[in-house]
Amino acid sequence: MKKHEKPASQGVADKVQEEEHRRRTRFLLLFSASTSVILSGIGIKVLLNGMLGYGLALLTASAVTLFALVQYHLLKRRVLFENITVFAMSALILLLVATGGEKGTAALWSYIYPLLITYVIGLRRGIIYCTLMYIALFTIVLVPEVLGLQSPYSDEFKLRYLLSYLFTTLFSFVIESSRQASSDELLRLGKDIETASRMDVLTGLANRRHMQSLLDEAEYDYGRSETDYAVLMVDVDHFKKVNDRYGHSAGDVALQSLASIFANGLRQTDTASRWGGEEFLVLLRSSSASDALQIAERIRAETEQLEIPCDTDVAADEDDTTATDNVIRLTVSVGVALRHQGKSLDATLLTADNCLYQAKHAGRNRVCPQAFE
Repeated sequence: MKKHEKPASQGVADKVQEEEHRRRTRFLLLFSASTSVILSGIGIKVLLNGMLGYGLALLTASAVTLFALVQYHLLKRRVLFENITVFAMSALILLLVATGGEKGTAALWSYIYPLLITYVIGLRRGIIYCTLMYIALFTIVLVPEVLGLQSPYSDEFKLRYLLSYLFTTLFSFVIESSRQASSDELLRLGKDIETASRMDVLTGLANRRHMQSLLDEAEYDYGRSETDYAVLMVDVDHFKKVNDRYGHSAGDVALQSLASIFANGLRQTDTASRWGGEEFLVLLRSSSASDALQIAERIRAETEQLEIPCDTDVAADEDDTTATDNVIRLTVSVGVALRHQGKSLDATLLTADNCLYQAKHAGRNRVCPQAFE
């Protein structure tokens, strides 16, 4: 990663949702542009045929649609663009059905409404809009006198139109419901895969790959505003003896117990990861030297107090302090490094690793703060 370059932090599921929004917007842009052209053409035609009110209404709808397109390209306000287009579309459909258009054929344009609305604004809002639209169309077609209108349709057409429109509306709900269910399932699977790619399966902590991305973010913040961060390199002492004496299952339980200390004992801004084997790396955001030392010492002390039951009848050697009385006891060595001016992320990690080595060499079960000297 280049220096001061913002690392990508958007998840896969978020990217999929954002792409879905873009796809809907692109569709609505194309639809609005096409509709504006078509309405302008039909409006001019009916004006020439002497239908002044009908023609002006079509040209007005075309102008509103064009306005929505212009404001979106200038302001990029997607929600406003969708609302204006949906409102214009709803008003236009009601007008077309109320007037009948040329020879009573304008109502045929209404069939695209439920398909468009449920796709553009989603199923829940789409159901509300389409229900209100159907009630309005039902009133206009069957009892127009309530609204002071005269129906241009025959009795046979009214029944067939309302039934076919109802079928189209219900079919639109089924299609959009199925599409959204498939989309939600893909998003859920994407989130599960994303979580699995970031999490260590055994401990539930961040894995090395995810921690590397978090370190890159911390480095970016440091380069932009010199926001300090510290890293703790934590290694379990004599862990091989635990595996050799009590088996890898007991070793796994021991690592999980240690992970619980990280999960419960760190600040919300901190992140612990399994760096490899029995080694853990902790990132402390916005941390001073004293904060880092205090957290490191707390981890060491709480680990020393752990008592992990194990099913074994094998007694421990006299010089083996990892287990007594069928209870595994652990200690950790911790190397601490603070991001200093003039250093890099790699140099900070190397310093923490060297401090860990010194803690091991000095007798283990201790914190080495050499990086702060």
